[in-house]
Parts: sequence; C-alpha cells; structure tokens
Amino acid sequence: MRKQRLAQWLDVAGVAGAMLLAVLVNVFAARHYKRWDFTTHGLYTLSQATLDSLHGLGERVEVDVLLSSNDPLASSVKFLLTAYQAETSHLEVRYVDPDRHPADFLALQQKYGIEAGKTDDGVVITDAAIVMSRAQGKPFFLSAAELIDDRDESRARSKVEQAFTLTLRKVMNDSRTRICFTTGHGEKRLEDGGPRGLGELGARLKKNNYDPEEVDTSLPNEKNPLDGCRVAMIVGPTQPFASGDSVRIRAWFEGGGSLFVLSSPVPDSDNRRMLALGLDALTNAAGIAMDETFVFEGEAARKLPGGFGEQFLAEPKVHEITQGLVGERNRDLKILMTASRSLSRSGSGVAPAELLATSKEAFGMADFFAWADKGGPPVRARGDRSGPLALAMAAELPKKPGGAHGPRMVVVGTTSVALGQAWQERVLRGGAIFTESAISWLAAEAPIVDIPDKPAVSGARINEASLGELLRYVVFYVPGAFLLLGTAVYLRRRVSGSGPDGDERG
Repeated sequence: MRKQRLAQWLDVAGVAGAMLLAVLVNVFAARHYKRWDFTTHGLYTLSQATLDSLHGLGERVEVDVLLSSNDPLASSVKFLLTAYQAETSHLEVRYVDPDRHPADFLALQQKYGIEAGKTDDGVVITDAAIVMSRAQGKPFFLSAAELIDDRDESRARSKVEQAFTLTLRKVMNDSRTRICFTTGHGEKRLEDGGPRGLGELGARLKKNNYDPEEVDTSLPNEKNPLDGCRVAMIVGPTQPFASGDSVRIRAWFEGGGSLFVLSSPVPDSDNRRMLALGLDALTNAAGIAMDETFVFEGEAARKLPGGFGEQFLAEPKVHEITQGLVGERNRDLKILMTASRSLSRSGSGVAPAELLATSKEAFGMADFFAWADKGGPPVRARGDRSGPLALAMAAELPKKPGGAHGPRMVVVGTTSVALGQAWQERVLRGGAIFTESAISWLAAEAPIVDIPDKPAVSGARINEASLGELLRYVVFYVPGAFLLLGTAVYLRRRVSGSGPDGDERG
C-alpha cells in the first residue's frame, strides 16, 4: 500500500514539475529574446538590408503603433518590432490601443493630426497605423494598407518589413518626395482649404510622407523650375500655357518626370467657345488628347438627380491605379465627375490606358455654348462625340537608365476628383482614393531590392485575443488536463482498491 501511494505521489509530482518547467521556460524566453525560423522560405527572418539599417542607427527613433489589439496586423507588427529591437537599442516602441487607451490615443491624435473613425462593431480605425520620428525630425506615417499586399484576394503577401525598413531609412535621412503644383495659369491653390480648393489634398500628401509645394512655371527666366520634383501636378488651369512654358515642362517629363494633369473645360472671356489652354503639347507626349467637349451622361442610374447629366458617376477600368475601386467589394466607392471633358488617343505612338469612362449613353457636346444659349435638355447633335467616353487616361514611356520606371502621365478631364469635397464628404471618397492612388503610381519609388518579397501564404489570421487563448492552452489548459487525468486515475485506483500488482486487497 505504501509503495502504491509513493507511486501516485510521484505521478503528481511529475505533472507539477512539468507545469513548473513550462512556466520557467516561458519566463526565460520572454527575458532572453531568441527565435528560430524553420519556415521553408524564412518568412520571419530579417533580411541583411534590414539588419544593416538597424545596426547603423546612430540616434533614437520613436515608433508609435496605433493598432487595436483586435486588428489582424497587430501581432505581426509586434512580432517584427520585437525582432527589430533585439538588433538595436536606438528603437523605442510604444503601443497605444485606441480602444483600450483612448486618452493616450487622443494625445497622439492631436500631436500628429491623425484622423480616426469607428467600424460598425465599435472598433477604432485610423488613417495612420504607425508613426516613426526622431528628435527634431519630421514624423513619417504608415497606414495599415501599406503593410500588406492583398491584390490577390485568396492570398495575402506581407509587406511589413519592406514598409518598416523603407520608412526607417526615410526617417534617418529626413527625406520626403516633392510633389510640385504648378502656378501662374490660374490653377487651384494649396492654401485654399475649402471644398473647391486643394488644402485637403495637400494635408493628405503630407500624411503620406510627401512634401507638396507650389512652383510658378510661367516665369520666363526659370529654365528648369521643376528640378527636384518627383511629380508635377497641373490642377484646374484657367489661363493658357505659353509655348515656352509647355516646352520646359515637356522636356522635364520626357527626362523622367511624372505629370498629373486635371483640367475641366474652361470657357473663354466671351463665353462663345472653350479656351485652348495649350496642354495638348504636354499630353500628346503620352499619346493623350484633351477633347474640347462637355460631357453629359445619359444613363439614369449614373447621373445625379435634378441635373442634365453634367454631374455623374464614372466607371473605373482595371488598372494598377484603380485596383482599390473596381470589383464587387468596392461597389460603394463612387467617383463623381463634375463638368468634365472627354479624352482620346492622339495617335502619337504611345498607347495610353483608360482609367475612368462613361456609359455608352453619354456624349461629349462640341458646341456647349450654343446649347447654353438655347436652354432645355441637352440633345446629341452632329459633331458630338458618342459614348462610351474616356474621362481619365494613364501612360508610361520607356524606362530611363537608373529610374524606377519610365516617365508616367495621368490626365483627367475634370478637377473635381482632387478638390477638398472629395475628402470632406464621405459619399465622394472614391474620387479621393482615385487621386491618391494616381499620385502613388506616379511617384512610385524603386522597390528595396535588397529586401526580398515574402511568399504569398494563405492561412488563419491570428490577433492578440487568439494569441492569448493559445498561451492559456499551452501554459494552463494542457498541463491542467494532465493533472486532472492523473487525479482521476488516482481516485479510480483508490476507489477500486487495486494494488500495484493488480490484485484486489480486502
């Protein structure tokens, strides 16, 4: 009997020892960070380029993570930043959960000008998921969309390391991409924060780590006014471009620059014809012609009620710029076009792609002012262009040596998609997404070739809650189950009165 009890106590001691060992191993692992990556493609191993960037940090960099603990990206971000901190003492990371620490989040929101909203289930979402900065330096922002490549809906590809390391390099260099807005031709101004100005766009560009500035290209003594600009934007000109001005901008574009032209039809001083702005000399370089037409949409489902079809919803075409606007899941994102001209191919040897288009019921009115004088509903006449019509087009010329891509151009037949109302009114946010995506495509930097892409993988997304549940299973539930099993065996043997040799004892 004594031997039986000794064996039972040894069983209990063994289970308790296993539990204690599991706890000690977890505590030791938490205090002494080390990991082994046994995945086939080294999914969780930092690249040499990232290690070099981290080892080269000479001053402290602060990283504020503004992700909810329920966000699927939260665990991946925390895992990677822990690996980053293991390589350098100059990285200070602070996690601020907008749901759990609203006061801390509000302070950072005011400090960095971060916008926030809530989903239907009450989770706080922000327009900046990560903020990196150094002392006396500019803050750099990362959105959640920049951390993952989800173009393939069935398989997501992580871009967390590429995005973090690229932003870290920018923080240390304090360098931002220059986006130059032309002036001198009656263009829209960055200083105007109203619904018809560019103030909202300028604020968004700063949040996306660009430096927007205005450049007067009309000055005759300026030989290369756009030098140092990654993208030049011509938004809503109301006065013609001089030939010398157009020549300088075209030479800059063909030399490797990227150009974004947004131009609505403009009446001349007599309101008799559309004003020739002299932009064809620029757009023809990309095979795009700007028609002197005024577009009316005829399909009832697309035009806004109460008008003649001068305000209507455009249809996005498949392109890298519009990938966040096409498809069933993006059906609620509407792109409102107001007072637009149509575009066409100029036949210069470059084949531009359509980005936005009308329905086949639309038409481009050639003599807008004759109709305006007469009044009444617009009717298609001889000489008008028949739908479907192109409203926005994009083209890329052959790549220059050493460039990330060839000269790129995007042309839109209206300014409405870039004006403040596209950001201020939620129903118009499709236009804001289109404009930001076009600028991103135009300003695209060369990928960090020394940081390889991680293979696309499909699988379950684990958040903080599920990780906590997994930890409880490993540390408590599984050992607890063994303890209960041992206790049950002990009690069963005691009730049955069986001895260690299997004989019953009276």
